[in-house]
Amino acid sequence: MSARAVILKSKNWEEFNQNKSFLAFKKAREYVRKLNLKNQKEWQYYSATERPSFIPGSPCQIYQNDGWVNLSDWLGSENKSTSEKKFLSYEDAKKWAIKNNIKSGNDWLVRGSRFHNFLPSTPYRTYKDQWKGWADFLGKEKK
Repeated sequence: MSARAVILKSKNWEEFNQNKSFLAFKKAREYVRKLNLKNQKEWQYYSATERPSFIPGSPCQIYQNDGWVNLSDWLGSENKSTSEKKFLSYEDAKKWAIKNNIKSGNDWLVRGSRFHNFLPSTPYRTYKDQWKGWADFLGKEKK
């Protein structure tokens, strides 16, 4: 069952933040970080199924003016926004795609960027100054 289905089945969104006696931000974040949740999906599942009443279901709303940065900070995970990530250079990403026989943009998502943090999911944005199209990027340019 998906995290969304669990959330919708188990509780209403309004119930998530019904308890107003939450831990202070730093204590709550410390508590959550010890859970070793890695991403939004894991947080949503935990929040819907196991979250104690002293931890808010929507910490971004509760702590928005009290230390909230983002979900990665809240979880203490290595996930970073796309703008913060370090990817392979355009040429190295292109070489990786060709070496791994990536056939299309969809294949790039399914076998490439979804499983490798060093590859962007949207290379046409990340490498916008060098981008010449999928055919060029995947070594399929017409000769």
